[in-house]
Amino acid sequence: MRILIDLQAAQSQSRFRGIGRYSLAFVRALLQQRTQHEIVIALSGLFPETLDAIRLSFADVLAPERLRVWYAPGPVREAQSVNAWRRAVAELTREAFLAELQPDVVHVCSLFEGFYDDLVSSVGCWDRQTPVSISLYDLIPLAEAELYLKPDPAYAAHYQRKLMFARRASLCLAISEHTAMQGRELLGLDAERIVNVSAAADRIFRPVCLSDAEKQGLCRKFGLDRSFVLYTGGGDERKNLTRLLQSFALLPQAIRDRYQLLLAGKALEDRIERLTEIGRDNGLLSDQLRFAGYVDEKELVGLYNLCDLFVFPSLHEGFGLPVLEAMACGAPVIAAQTTSLPEVLDNPAALFDPSCVFSMRDKLCQGLTDTVFREQLRKAGLQRARQFSWQRTAEKSLAAWETLVERGRHKGLALGATSQPRPRLAFVSPLPPQQTGIADYSARLLKGLSRYYAIELVVAQKDVDLRAIGCDLPVRDVDWLLEHAAEIDRIVYQLGNSPYHRYQLPLLQQLPGVVVLHDVFLSALMAWREIEGQESNAWVEALYRSHGYIAVQRRFRDAEGARQTYPAGFSAIEQAQGLIVHSRHAQDLVQRWYGAQWGRRCLQVPLVCERPAAIEEERASAKKRLGCRATDFLVCSFGFVAATKQCDRLVRCWLGSALARDRRCHLVFVGQVDQVSYGGILRQLISAAGMDEHIHVTGYVATESYRDYLAAADLAVQLRTDSRGETSASLLDCLAASVAVIANAHGSMAEMDAQGLWLLADEFTDQQLVEALETLWRDPDRRHELARRGQSGIVARHQPEQCACHYVEAIEWFYSRPLRPRHGLPAAIAALEGPEPEVAEILTLAAALEQTFIPCLPDSCLFLDVTATCKQDRRTGIERVVRSLLLVLLQSPPPGWRVEPVRLLCCEGTWQYCAARRYSLELLGCPTTALPDGPVMPGPDDLVMTLDLSGDALVQAVQSGYYRQLRAQGTRLYALVFDLLPVRSPQWFPPQSAQLHQSWLEAISTFDGALCISATVAEDLRNWHAAEKKTIDLDQPYRIDWFHLGADLDAGVSGEGCAVQVSRLRQRLARCPSFLMVGTVEPRKAYLQAVSAFTCLWQQGVDVNLVIVGREGWRDLPEALRRDIPATVQCLRQHPEAERRLFWFDDASDETLEWLYQAADCLLAASYDEGFGLPLVEAALRGLPVLARDIPVFREVAGDWACYFTAHDGCALAGVIQDWLASQDPGPQSESRRVAIQTWQQSAGNLLTFCGILRSEPCAQREQAD
Repeated sequence: MRILIDLQAAQSQSRFRGIGRYSLAFVRALLQQRTQHEIVIALSGLFPETLDAIRLSFADVLAPERLRVWYAPGPVREAQSVNAWRRAVAELTREAFLAELQPDVVHVCSLFEGFYDDLVSSVGCWDRQTPVSISLYDLIPLAEAELYLKPDPAYAAHYQRKLMFARRASLCLAISEHTAMQGRELLGLDAERIVNVSAAADRIFRPVCLSDAEKQGLCRKFGLDRSFVLYTGGGDERKNLTRLLQSFALLPQAIRDRYQLLLAGKALEDRIERLTEIGRDNGLLSDQLRFAGYVDEKELVGLYNLCDLFVFPSLHEGFGLPVLEAMACGAPVIAAQTTSLPEVLDNPAALFDPSCVFSMRDKLCQGLTDTVFREQLRKAGLQRARQFSWQRTAEKSLAAWETLVERGRHKGLALGATSQPRPRLAFVSPLPPQQTGIADYSARLLKGLSRYYAIELVVAQKDVDLRAIGCDLPVRDVDWLLEHAAEIDRIVYQLGNSPYHRYQLPLLQQLPGVVVLHDVFLSALMAWREIEGQESNAWVEALYRSHGYIAVQRRFRDAEGARQTYPAGFSAIEQAQGLIVHSRHAQDLVQRWYGAQWGRRCLQVPLVCERPAAIEEERASAKKRLGCRATDFLVCSFGFVAATKQCDRLVRCWLGSALARDRRCHLVFVGQVDQVSYGGILRQLISAAGMDEHIHVTGYVATESYRDYLAAADLAVQLRTDSRGETSASLLDCLAASVAVIANAHGSMAEMDAQGLWLLADEFTDQQLVEALETLWRDPDRRHELARRGQSGIVARHQPEQCACHYVEAIEWFYSRPLRPRHGLPAAIAALEGPEPEVAEILTLAAALEQTFIPCLPDSCLFLDVTATCKQDRRTGIERVVRSLLLVLLQSPPPGWRVEPVRLLCCEGTWQYCAARRYSLELLGCPTTALPDGPVMPGPDDLVMTLDLSGDALVQAVQSGYYRQLRAQGTRLYALVFDLLPVRSPQWFPPQSAQLHQSWLEAISTFDGALCISATVAEDLRNWHAAEKKTIDLDQPYRIDWFHLGADLDAGVSGEGCAVQVSRLRQRLARCPSFLMVGTVEPRKAYLQAVSAFTCLWQQGVDVNLVIVGREGWRDLPEALRRDIPATVQCLRQHPEAERRLFWFDDASDETLEWLYQAADCLLAASYDEGFGLPLVEAALRGLPVLARDIPVFREVAGDWACYFTAHDGCALAGVIQDWLASQDPGPQSESRRVAIQTWQQSAGNLLTFCGILRSEPCAQREQAD
């Protein structure tokens, strides 16, 4: 059971009162129940300031994707009449949003709100089918109408609307027996529609031992200088505070001198002045009366524990939660003897008459002077409080919802066969004489269905054989349906995997309806549209929308493999108002390929099958018509002759059986050959065995011949493999015709009653099939008994009249549900009464609807932000990492997720993500024109990870509130951090880089966390966070973790201009030792120092090569901002040893780099600082020695594999190199010095683990920043 909780009570003004505390505690208790039920929380985007706090408060018990947010234009508070249109829109939007989540029950935590704030609650404005329950706290305004409703007609009208909604609710969960009784009496509710689930105090409310400092802090904050009496709650008239002040003023002077009266509660803030005046008029001194206003829970617990007496004088309560909280904290409690309060206290000695100031005074006096009585109150209160628990409240609520939902399941929605007028139904399907099984299926169904509906047949064919249907129904074309759609009550599409259904797809986009999914795999239809039907990229788009890039790449590499592997039908399924399938297997396939939410939209209806007159006399005459002798034993296999039907295997088993040696036995494949090549293979197999006269393939047969074969068959064999979700009509036809059947338990056939056929295992052996054939051939009694049982099963479930009834139930169920929002909500909003909204309001509404109803894909999306890389892939360090991770994730997405590279885009001042489809296709080696880029909206099930440095674009998007909006709706946000070097060492970067990187770090600090490429960077980031506490607002835990990059090169991407250089280099590298440096040419890489060192060596006569692989950095900056890059480039190009012993590859392919790693003698890593040091790992992977500068990250990455140096100038580095050359052992490296090296596949796995997508342990301990 999916239970959807509307938790606006924790967002509205109620969050400062008992209703808010009740609702939060109640929902937490529900989430802590270990049941099979799924709890989802819905929140309103009209209270954006509350979303993060609520999400954080449930983080330990609720998965992020189970907290959903809807949006509407505000303000909507009903006290302001100008909000009427917006409020009506918000009510429709909210209900449509909740219905789209497919709950079994919706619970509204606070219905009677929205007059003074923007809480939106309604029942039955859009969704009149889903059961709705409400928390019923009280009906005080109704019970005290003279006081609350009569003086304010606007509020009275608002309250009456809420009462109407309450009466529409399927169930009320009352918080006390008194409230339940009022619900029955004042609302006229049946006893089964209102249940007392009671309430409880949160665990925070308990006796605590406060330190002297804590006591002094509380007393100082609230102006308390002596013992005090406490009241907490609201300030309206029913709270009876005037009499409380009067009663306190009547206490003896000695008591008033010893005690202060503290009134606490946010709702009192507007009445402090008036209450102060009342106190003064009754003789209370200014220091005897104190006001606390809003008190947080921790302070409230302290006050409950400190007070000498808690008093609650309310005239009318629904429960009285402050009373229970105070008792739970060990406070002595006295309260009014009215409504629910005696029920809560269960202690007559603690009660007083709230209408009599003297009764109240006397109880106050007793409580403040009689220490024995006060101690009795304390003990009795603690004992009584233990009898209330949120666990019991949650258990009662769950039991009530279970009963409610179960009751609803038995109501039924079928139409009567004589209903007048019958609903008008458009039946969209191919029909006879078209040669498709679905046409025949529809013909069988329509006569029974026409008893319940006035049917219009909608086809895309010239002729329809109405005689095959058996009733005279109007035949329409697509244009007619589009023109008369408003006159149609129901639409049913019979959708299959063949070109006969092409016309249905665009029609379904315009006119959604119930889809009967005969095949879960629609790949053949989609492929035909693109390849034969001239619909450009139709199949590519279907594959992409259904399955993502992995399926698109497969289409261009192996088209037939893509067709066989991927259903590609999501674009049709997502438009359906509901799905009818014929088997549990089909429903499982829908769920497997498109997710649980789409599996829940399926209802199963048995495949229709008629029972022909199959008697022995007809069998003989049918054999005669087919040219067989009456004594012939005829074994038939019906349906398409294809590899998926294992026809060749049946032939081989036949040849190995005793039947092949009896000339009276014949095997006939009755059906069209699916592929010419397969038909050839089958015929060759038959001819080679000399069985042409005894094994036949008929090809397509007309209906009359098909029926003759059914009547003539002594035995049928219906095998299957590689099911696409279809149900075998041929198998049912055989059973209905009283033919004994051998089948294997594959796909939907596994659901057949094994008593009615010989059911082999899904993966049966040849010997098992031979045994079945020979047994049923030799044993006619067993064959006839099997046939009898099989036919009785068909009669019980599959007859047209029965299936028509099931159809009606399913169709009416789907149409009793609210229309999908995209189909019906705009029209419902347009039909609202009132003045036309302004254009600006319509635009605001459109944005809210787009944010609320995010297009739902089959899987959750991992959005990888590659803004910088796809804009300009320089193929340098960061881009190499991005490209390598992207390729791994695109080609092997994690189960249940699709990977979507995206880029940031600012459109008319609004930031959004745009799918980087062209870049992704190029990366995958696919045509870049196959899919266009376009805007995408991450949803609550999704996750965003920034893979590169999008810099100022990301900063601006954060500042615009775009990422705040994503987080508010539940999207998780993470950043990949390469280093903090521009902030730590600005001298190595262009001017202004430090400030830009600082801004970027501050921006990603608003995310959920960061994944760093090394432990060194992670520690650096933690230290930066600690130092920047004052400037960054970490309002919730921020996860920092690290992983290491992969080291396998991406071969196959060639650079230009390197081949000739490599060919000239081969002999020179072989002649003397060669040192390789890999990295972009920029200041921190220390190329000038390295060249200076090698110049010293060459001048000393040392014959050694220096090979540099790296693009020139910062090319887009003016020369003046490029620091030492121009000098470095000039040195590399004009050095006397250039192309002799100094080589620079500024456009090397991965193949070239791979060759250089193999040819070099040592990798020189001279960088002054790095975030990781990928070349060190790549070198170690290939066994290449490493000489590296002694910096922490290099020691972390290379460990004992590298030799480390410190050198401040070229000459010093030259000495280091000479020492290294002198010390090198030409033998193999010791295994003890091997580096722990990861592939990009492993690196990507660690990234997914950090994101919570994979469950295996990460490579490093996850930590939170302070």
